[in-house]
Amino acid sequence: MTGYQSKKAAAQDKLDDDDTQVYQRVGLTDAEAMQIWEGIIKYAPSEIRVKDFARAIESKLKEKNT
Repeated sequence: MTGYQSKKAAAQDKLDDDDTQVYQRVGLTDAEAMQIWEGIIKYAPSEIRVKDFARAIESKLKEKNT
């Protein structure tokens, strides 16, 4: 067996490994984004803060992806 063939076999073994976990990230739906937006403007109607909206989005994504 050549070096190339053994590397190919090792790579295939890695692909065939049943213990490999595949993670799928989840995003926000439009409805979830609107719900967050409405929550932000509800508490700060005269001064809407983009930073607060971004932090709320970030928090929701972390919640969904853990």
